[in-house]
Amino acid sequence: MTSKSFDSTEIFVFLQEHPEFFAEHSALFSTLKLPNARGNNVISFTERQIEHLQQENQQLKQQLHTLIHNAQRSESIRQRMHDWACQLIQHPDWGQAPETMAAALADCFQLDYARILLPNELEQPITDTYTGPRQQAPVDFELPSALHSMAYAPLMTAGQPDPLGLLLLGAKDETHFAAGMATDFLQHIAGLCAASLARA
Repeated sequence: MTSKSFDSTEIFVFLQEHPEFFAEHSALFSTLKLPNARGNNVISFTERQIEHLQQENQQLKQQLHTLIHNAQRSESIRQRMHDWACQLIQHPDWGQAPETMAAALADCFQLDYARILLPNELEQPITDTYTGPRQQAPVDFELPSALHSMAYAPLMTAGQPDPLGLLLLGAKDETHFAAGMATDFLQHIAGLCAASLARA
């Protein structure tokens, strides 16, 4: 009598097509031994299932932690956006004092550097938005050497085809303004600054 050997694919397909197999052979759970993913020893089938569930649980915890962190950060920025809008309303004169506005902006958002550049301070109008390492920025603004990440956005207002200047931000933390990060808040801040300049 010849014995037939099965490869792993055939066994996998068989178990998929016969989900009742383990229910009909429950004794296997207490006798089946599997290699331990963390070592050379063996563990029971039940222990391996528990280990797998623990790994999945840890991954879910990490994902949840990331979601909570991002939500908290977004809420913090949203609150500061509200505070910034209120400050601009309370100080209409900032539209005529870009340096004062930039200093207040840096304080409101706890930034290491903020500057508002008017068109006459730019070699050419900048319509793109950038976030990331300062060394990789398309434009060199000769920022202080202590700053390692930066962001900028054009100062656009509704009905104005050309920007009123540029909002330029910098941070000592090289990850503060990361490449590829969402720029919606940055554009909203720039829009508020532009509205204040346009009103002056």
